[in-house]
Amino acid sequence: MLFVNDMREDAVMKKIMKILFNFAFLLLFFGLMSENALADNPKTASLKSGKTYTKYDITGDRKADTIRVVKEKGEYDYYDGFRVLINGKQAFAVEDCFYYDASIKLYTLQNKKVFVYIYLESDNNDGPVCGLFKYSNGKLKKVIDFQTFYKYGSHEYGKIVKVSGNTLQVKLYIMSCAVGPLDLKFTFKYKNGTMVPVSRISDVKIGALEYQGITYCTARKSIQLYTGATSNKKSVKVKKGQKIKFINCYVKNSNIRFKVKLENGTTGWLKSPQKFSSDGRPMVEECYYAG
Repeated sequence: MLFVNDMREDAVMKKIMKILFNFAFLLLFFGLMSENALADNPKTASLKSGKTYTKYDITGDRKADTIRVVKEKGEYDYYDGFRVLINGKQAFAVEDCFYYDASIKLYTLQNKKVFVYIYLESDNNDGPVCGLFKYSNGKLKKVIDFQTFYKYGSHEYGKIVKVSGNTLQVKLYIMSCAVGPLDLKFTFKYKNGTMVPVSRISDVKIGALEYQGITYCTARKSIQLYTGATSNKKSVKVKKGQKIKFINCYVKNSNIRFKVKLENGTTGWLKSPQKFSSDGRPMVEECYYAG
């Protein structure tokens, strides 16, 4: 009987040891899981300088990273350097620059792809950087440059105004050679690791005309119209002093055109001038350059 009891006690102890072993394994497993937990980014997250973030994924592997943004103070009331550190390594840096403030935001699409918006702001909305970046091989690499997307103007910058699914809606501001202060909106969608425009055509908001409450403006000189945004087939010619309404803007590389409508209902596309006019005035009487 004593031998039988010993066998039963051994069996019980083995069961207890097995339970304890499994319990310890689970504790270790879940501990490792929490340490390498998948990050659940919000659609938009702002990153402030001088603060270390440990709950966001910026590299795109869906694991939480350590992120630190550093604004380097200049001699006076400005900054002259900027860095982004990811997991202890420098992923982006600008040196010997000039800016007053920085806006850094993470944008996470529905497919969990992560993009980083960086805008270092200076006078007249200028600054050393304004663009959308994506992490690759240890670096933040630019995928859209909002300072060069629209070629014919100055003081160009952009900001993300909406995140929806796998798209980002961008508002661009330009001091355009054509009509002065100009606002455009484009939607970019994710494709093959980057963001591409859904359409090359935007509605038009012209600052001077909005301010004055003007719909139709006056041509300063004769302007040739074309039948389409990419066509070289000539349409009608707008005469000096004739009234036109700006409807859309087409932007693709060096081809920038505006769709306009005459008071008689005729429409056509005009080519944007590539330089600011020598007399300092845009294409229409009611507009102006600034900045």
